[in-house]
Amino acid sequence: MKQVVFIFSILSLCLYFPYSIQAQNVGINTTLPSARLHVKGNTFIHETLKPKFEEGTFAPGTNTGDVDWYITETDAFSGTKSIKCPLLLNQGDQAVLEFNFTQAHQKSVTIEFYYKYIDAGTALFGISTNEGDYFPPETPSSWKYFSTTYTSSGTENVLKIKVSATQNEATPLILVDDLKVMYEDGQALKIEDGNQGEGYILESDNLGHVKWVDLRSEIEQNIDQAILDEAQQLHFSETNSELSISEGNTV
Repeated sequence: MKQVVFIFSILSLCLYFPYSIQAQNVGINTTLPSARLHVKGNTFIHETLKPKFEEGTFAPGTNTGDVDWYITETDAFSGTKSIKCPLLLNQGDQAVLEFNFTQAHQKSVTIEFYYKYIDAGTALFGISTNEGDYFPPETPSSWKYFSTTYTSSGTENVLKIKVSATQNEATPLILVDDLKVMYEDGQALKIEDGNQGEGYILESDNLGHVKWVDLRSEIEQNIDQAILDEAQQLHFSETNSELSISEGNTV
């Protein structure tokens, strides 16, 4: 009964003060909307790869080189464990730790980790992706942050952490910790009504109703119609009181 009385009271107020309720700006993800509907989107950071070295595993990584990386408890940037390259590489050997991950096409991918050189010797340390090779510019004796960003050209991606003995036998002491692979997703608005499609745009009528439209299809239809209209036109000109027919038209 109380609910009925309450609702009746609100309706009575609305009828008594018909102009007291005014439209206000509505904000999604913002407390200061500057339009009737203000949608504010953030760039979302998605973590697509983070091996659990602290749990004593490379997963989902695997050793694919001539000699293997291993997990050590002698030094770490965070926690108690990190990964360490093998103590001896013969000339031409590579220590490769490989990670495969799925990545959205044409997304900005960031790879970051901490690394440390106790002694690199003649070994070459770097990472390799689908888009190229990257080499940290420094050889720090204490933990150093490194990151690089590239645009993914495909969905299936490979990251390799490599140490190579390119010149002669090497005894490198290189550690890596807190490896992460992330990508950015800046989608702020999603309207899903069953008619959406890749490349479609929102089209509005004079009443403000909107719908998804395949703009490319409409352009093609308009071009086809224009060509058809052009072909159906009768082109003629008058010269010295004579009627000449052009464009293959006949009378």
